[in-house]
Amino acid sequence: MTTKPNTITLPGWGDIISIPHGPPPTKAERDEYRKAKREGRPPNLSADRIAEIERRMRIRERIQTSTTPTTAQGWTRILTWLDDAQDLFSIAAFTGRLFFRFAPKTLGRFIPGLGWIFLAADILKLLTLLASLIQPFFVALCHGVFTGIAGALPPLLMGNAAKLAAHGVMGLNPFSRAARLARTSKLTGKLFRFGEMLEMAQAMKTLTGYGLTLGGILGAITETAYGIELNLRGVPTTIQTSGGTKIVTTGQ
Repeated sequence: MTTKPNTITLPGWGDIISIPHGPPPTKAERDEYRKAKREGRPPNLSADRIAEIERRMRIRERIQTSTTPTTAQGWTRILTWLDDAQDLFSIAAFTGRLFFRFAPKTLGRFIPGLGWIFLAADILKLLTLLASLIQPFFVALCHGVFTGIAGALPPLLMGNAAKLAAHGVMGLNPFSRAARLARTSKLTGKLFRFGEMLEMAQAMKTLTGYGLTLGGILGAITETAYGIELNLRGVPTTIQTSGGTKIVTTGQ
């Protein structure tokens, strides 16, 4: 039985609607903060630098005490990288449709390049889907079957397994004729698409620091699945807010 705290963190608005934070604390700032805490005095730092240091400390603590196994966290970082890259391509799709509507002659010069961009986006989408479905098997190998089953719940809830069952790997082939037709429709279809707008909002967070991030919501869903599995084994878990305020402890 693990001895570390196991927490499920509910995301706050700051975890969903992103705004830029200050630069990372320097070594000197971190050293001053730790020294001040040891000596029981206020750190000789500005309020915003103290807030940034403490914000990063809360994030580190949330990761260290998360119910999500360490191996699954590493796999999730790969999925996040793939998803962030995929979101960036949504900007290209929307920009292409804008040119198609309002400046089709200008677009003609860039259509070959846009085709490659759309193909790369489809490849990333397939890789993300497959990686999310492989993750539970990887977790099961490292932590046992029941933990792997818990890791399979988020992909099921997000419909990734259903997509694969409905279309098969070949049906999701980005080089298929159906995929090529779908890429063409991205230029000629509706200007505003809800899914792409969400992806663009997330891409803006990557580019500017301002935008939308769904990682906190998906992380809470994943932590809940692993937390239930821990409870079934008699391991208590604590549900807390993003600020670290404890709400309830289950499985005791």
